[in-house]
Amino acid sequence: MTPFVKINAAILAAMALVGLVWGYSAGFVIEQPMRVWSTLILALVFAVPGLIYTYLRPDPIVSVPLLNITLIVLYFLIGSMMSYIVVTLNFPLVDSYLAVIDQSIGFDWLAVLAFFNQRPTLDKYMNWAYNIPFVVTVCSVLLLTFTKRLQQIEEFTVCLFLTGLATLVLSGLLPAAGAFPYFLPSDAEHGQLNVISSYSHLEQFLGLRDGSFRTLLSDEPRGLATFPSFHTIYSLILIYAMRNTGFLFWISVVINVSTIASTPIFGGHHFIDLIGGLAVTAAVIFVVRVLYSRLYDESQAPMSAKPVTGPVVGQNRGSSHQVQ
Repeated sequence: MTPFVKINAAILAAMALVGLVWGYSAGFVIEQPMRVWSTLILALVFAVPGLIYTYLRPDPIVSVPLLNITLIVLYFLIGSMMSYIVVTLNFPLVDSYLAVIDQSIGFDWLAVLAFFNQRPTLDKYMNWAYNIPFVVTVCSVLLLTFTKRLQQIEEFTVCLFLTGLATLVLSGLLPAAGAFPYFLPSDAEHGQLNVISSYSHLEQFLGLRDGSFRTLLSDEPRGLATFPSFHTIYSLILIYAMRNTGFLFWISVVINVSTIASTPIFGGHHFIDLIGGLAVTAAVIFVVRVLYSRLYDESQAPMSAKPVTGPVVGQNRGSSHQVQ
C-alpha cells in the first residue's frame, strides 16, 4: 500500500471518527441510511480487488486506481456529512467582511450579476459548468487510470482530502451565508437567470446554526461552504491532475475554468471566496509535491507523470445584512 493511500486512509478514518462523535453529540440523524449502505457497498466493490492486487497479486497499475477510487467514494460520503456538522459551530457570519474585501479589490458583485442577467443566453452554459464537476471527476479518473498515470491519481486524491479538510475548518471558523442572502438582489436583478443555489441552502444553513435542523444525507443536500469556494478548489485540482495529457489537459482547463467563472453568481459566492480557494489549492499542491518527493523514491514508486507503457516489475515497499 502506497504512502499516499495510507495518509488518505488515516485522514478518512479521523474524519469518520470526529463526525460520528460530533454528529451524535449534536443530535444529528441520518435521513437516508440506505445511502450510507449503498456507498459502503460501492466502496467495497473497488476495495476488495484493490487489496487483492496490493497484497496477494501485487500490481500497482491495478491496485493504485482501485484503492484511490475507494477512498474518493468514501470521502464524498463522510465529507458531505462533515460539511453540515461544522456549521453547528455557529461562529459569527463574515459576509460583511468578505463583501468589503471584494469592494476593496474592485469586484462589484451586483454589477457581475447584472452582466449575466442581461445575457440570459449564458444561463444554460453557466449552470452546466457549475454542476458538471462530478462528471469531470469520473472522466478524469478513468482517463488517468487507463493511461496509467498513477502518480497523478494519487496526487489528485491526496489534494482532494487535504483541501477538503482545509475547507471544512475554514468554513466552520469563518461561516458565510453567501452573496445572495447578503446583497438581497431583487427579482428583477436576477429574474432572467436560473440560479438554483441563490437561496436554496439558506433554510438548512440557518437551521444548522440555530439548532432547528439536524439531518444528514437529506433528500435535498446543499453545498454550505462559502469561504473558501470548494468549486474553485475542486476545479483547480482537476486541472492539476490532468497535466501532461496533451489536448485533454486543455479541454480540462476550458471546462474547469468555466466552472470557476460560474461560481460567483451561479454558486452565490463572494469573489474573495475564489481567491481563498486558489490560495488553499496552491498551498496544498506545494505540500503534496514536497511529500511525494520525500515519501517516494524511484525504486519504490510505481507512479509516473507519464503513461506507463509496460508492466511494472516488483512490489511497493512500503447573509443578507439581516441574516445573523
